[in-house]
Amino acid sequence: MPMVFHGEISFESVLVFNHRVLIFIKLNFYKTEFKKL
Repeated sequence: MPMVFHGEISFESVLVFNHRVLIFIKLNFYKTEFKKL
């Protein structure tokens, strides 16, 4: 299992990746909502 092998490093990288994805989704959501106005 790669996840178990990498340990805490992969866990932190996943958290950072999810954080960036959430910001990206929020930005796209605000852009689409702004175009509707």
